[in-house]
Amino acid sequence: MNIIRKKITSMYYSDVVDGTKTFELRYNDWDCVVGHKILLQEVDDITYEYTGKMCLVEVTYILPQYMDILRKDWIIFSFKMVCVFDQP
Repeated sequence: MNIIRKKITSMYYSDVVDGTKTFELRYNDWDCVVGHKILLQEVDDITYEYTGKMCLVEVTYILPQYMDILRKDWIIFSFKMVCVFDQP
């Protein structure tokens, strides 16, 4: 299975790494399924340049599309941490 690469801003990245944030709302342009691995690459909140920090997460749950709450192609999913690759 391929690893999906996605950007995440610094303010959310730190919450993912410390375990506070375990879900995402994302545009589903990769047909997300449970078990997918996603490499979250931190970008600066202002410049959106890569910081070099990244972590690998695995999708554990996808919220079904009930009553058209979300627009088509948007999903909410939960994940678990696999590993962190923080570089100085």
